[in-house]
Amino acid sequence: MSHIDMNWTEATKQNISTFAEGILLVPVNTGYVVLDSDCEINIAFDDQDSDGTDFTNSIRIQPKSIDPIRIPNRLAQANNGVLYLHIKQTVSAAAQYCRVLWL
Repeated sequence: MSHIDMNWTEATKQNISTFAEGILLVPVNTGYVVLDSDCEINIAFDDQDSDGTDFTNSIRIQPKSIDPIRIPNRLAQANNGVLYLHIKQTVSAAAQYCRVLWL
């Protein structure tokens, strides 16, 4: 059985080194996201595809914590189906990545 049969999709590995922010368009009809990061990260969902997200009150996720996170679909519906996931490390270290799996 392939991962396509199980309805999951791998996104391109996100470079979150130093001050980089990973920005991904959430695929339509996606229910969950799994994040596997090299470092502690902040995440946020919104309708903006630009860098500079305010992570002051965002959720913080520990590295290698791969529990699925429910996608806030009501936010996407309020924005005509457009929803972005923003990922940024909580510190500023080089060579840090986050792998993303859509369910």
